Amino acid sequence: MISRLVWVAAALALFPLRAMAYTCTPVPNSSPPITQVWQQRCIPFWINGDSDLMSRSNMEQIITQSFAVWSTNDCTDLAFTNAGPTDQLAGFDPDRCDNKNVIAAVDTQGELNDFFDSPDLLAVTLTSFSRATGEIFDADILFNAATSDFVFDDITTVGLCQARNPRPYDLRNTLVHEIGHFIGFDHVGIEGATMFPSAVQCETEKRTLAPDDLDAVCTTYPAGAATKTCAPPDTYEKGGDPTIFRDQCANIGVELCEDRAGNTCSCRSTRSTGPGRGGAWAAVVLGLAALVLRRRASLTGR
Repeated sequence: MISRLVWVAAALALFPLRAMAYTCTPVPNSSPPITQVWQQRCIPFWINGDSDLMSRSNMEQIITQSFAVWSTNDCTDLAFTNAGPTDQLAGFDPDRCDNKNVIAAVDTQGELNDFFDSPDLLAVTLTSFSRATGEIFDADILFNAATSDFVFDDITTVGLCQARNPRPYDLRNTLVHEIGHFIGFDHVGIEGATMFPSAVQCETEKRTLAPDDLDAVCTTYPAGAATKTCAPPDTYEKGGDPTIFRDQCANIGVELCEDRAGNTCSCRSTRSTGPGRGGAWAAVVLGLAALVLRRRASLTGR
């Protein structure tokens, strides 16, 4: 398991980008205050099918459709790419350039204890980002399949779900919420919003974006315009350079390095952002490690 530094935010911490009902996820202790955001607009994800939940035949379709809820709006050019299966675990290691944005599930109590603060949590999203800029360069979503039951098929009426015993949680409802965390949005106190922090069994209203959620993605990731929050500076004088983790979609299928501390790194994304091999890369990565912070966000069942 990749080691990580985890910061747990208050469940209803509000950090408004501006005077709107949606909220952005803060970078702790930042001054002036900044929030988490992706700078790239094409974000790949990989599916780890090792758990019973994630190995379902329709899981790939559900995941792809859930990401599309946030991206298929004319106001934004944010895009997600299904990069295929992976055996990589959730976590981020700044010494590697093949970190993947993993969608996975935990099946055992031990795995639950590693990632979840409470067995009542349906899912968690882990984001890794720069302390200096808020730029996200890795995000993983984990479902709690150890203590939560999920609807795998497409329940079209609440009655069909409520007839089950025990009543399950809608997986698509849960995932669309977690994708909001995946792209940098925090909980809101508005019931009916996708980013409301809890869900009841058989609930499906988070499958679609409420007006405030739509405003969040349209404002933060506007089509044809720069990202509206957390723009990184021209240089990273505090050490490290998160831009080496951009262009993730362009690097799908490229043979990537196993260890940036060695002399064998061949990441294609290094072509315009810094030295490509050897000791110079090692210095960059050591600097970046000091900037990395990991944050856990979640959806609670009730």
